[in-house]
Amino acid sequence: MLTSFTLGVFLPFIRQELQLSPLQAGLLQGVSWVTAALMALPSLEVLSFEFPGIRPREVAVIASLVKTFSGLGCAMGPVVTGLVTQLTGSRQTGFVVLCGLTGVGVMAGFLYPSPLQSTEAPAGSCR
Repeated sequence: MLTSFTLGVFLPFIRQELQLSPLQAGLLQGVSWVTAALMALPSLEVLSFEFPGIRPREVAVIASLVKTFSGLGCAMGPVVTGLVTQLTGSRQTGFVVLCGLTGVGVMAGFLYPSPLQSTEAPAGSCR
């Protein structure tokens, strides 16, 4: 993920030094995004199994919610950026707002309380 972010930030500045056409730079960025997504998918898939006392039916619900909100976030990012760009007249402001919203999401993840560690077995489990 960090590699994709770094490439996305610096590619516009180093594109001319690398003698890349805009199409080649876009393809390079796309390959970087796909690679980063493939590295992040396994962690998202097993996230719902980490909650203590969770039943298989609930795992499916949590996994579905994660995928739904990920899709909504991917769809709303360009819309929010475009709206802010039109309101302010600056693309940079739109991108900064989107980065700020992403940062809020990351901070929310860090502030999420960790589950309490209990010594008793969850309901319905064999011990």
